[in-house]
Amino acid sequence: MSSRPEQKSAFVAIVGLPNVGKSSLMNALLGSKVSIVSRKPQTTRTRVLGVLTEGDDQLVFFDTPGLLKPRSRLDGYMLQAVEQSVAGVDACLLVTEAGRKISDGERRLAGRLRDAKMPALLAVNKIDLLPRKSALMAQIAAWAKELDFAAVVPVSA
Repeated sequence: MSSRPEQKSAFVAIVGLPNVGKSSLMNALLGSKVSIVSRKPQTTRTRVLGVLTEGDDQLVFFDTPGLLKPRSRLDGYMLQAVEQSVAGVDACLLVTEAGRKISDGERRLAGRLRDAKMPALLAVNKIDLLPRKSALMAQIAAWAKELDFAAVVPVSA
């Protein structure tokens, strides 16, 4: 019998509003185009799986549809895909857009993560579009009041 190191894996749901760059971020993390990217909102309609392997470790990402209030049957299915993805993961990566105020939907999601004691990371995306970097610090401070994130990462994906 050979001695193999134990493989470790973690499942991470990538969540956020439509068009904040969830799919672009997943593609950047994986180093390849796995998820479709478009300027059109709701391009991602079901969760998309992406796997990053480093040695014996794996991160399994679920790119999810954007959070929205269901106005149609399709919206309801997409919201269900987000909720199912969040239910079975080890952590959530919440993606928000730099310069945007926290929406009611994002507040509800932060509350769900807090109630579930789900480890969460915050990615503030599109920081290259901010005219003033001081706005980024104010946004991060506002998010810190919503949820105790394990890490906050400013990105441009």
